[in-house]
Amino acid sequence: MDGGWNDTGVRLYGVYKFLDYSLYTVNGFNKGLAYGGRLGFFPLRDPFRLHQEITDKLFEIGISIAEDDSKDISSKEETVIGYDIQFLLSQLEVRAEYIERKSFTEDLTRSGFYIALKYMFESVPLYSIVQYDEYQKTNFDKVKRVSFGFTYEVGDYANIKIEYIKFNDSNLSVFEGAVQDSTYSAKLVMSF
Repeated sequence: MDGGWNDTGVRLYGVYKFLDYSLYTVNGFNKGLAYGGRLGFFPLRDPFRLHQEITDKLFEIGISIAEDDSKDISSKEETVIGYDIQFLLSQLEVRAEYIERKSFTEDLTRSGFYIALKYMFESVPLYSIVQYDEYQKTNFDKVKRVSFGFTYEVGDYANIKIEYIKFNDSNLSVFEGAVQDSTYSAKLVMSF
């Protein structure tokens, strides 16, 4: 799947027939560095295509892992593991991911998932997205969120995003500074 860990670091990416892989080192969870990777499987990809020819990823499944750089298991702070799946049907894309984050310093495991539907318009560089996600902040506290929005691709490296987000908790401060049970946002996103 596109995206990944967005921070300063180095990533190695490759493709071999029905598999793609990435290995990376980035700024860590709290301090130091984190390292990890992702292995993706594309059972419907044509492995005999020309190098310049792009074929759609009709179906993709993957697994990811990230850990801090502690050499000693007793000083290790966190490990994150994720499982993802994606379907592409013409202009409709369906994505889902489950993530589990284990904190060794707090002896706490947090988990979450999201399901997203994305529709890409044919005649303009615009797409809409609807997403539902849940995140287990503590052993008892669960956050639920529904969002809907549009993204306009200004060019290869810039997007304008407008979205509406509805939370289940009116005291949230963990998502984008929200303090109400719903919020609107408009963003200019630049990629480098």
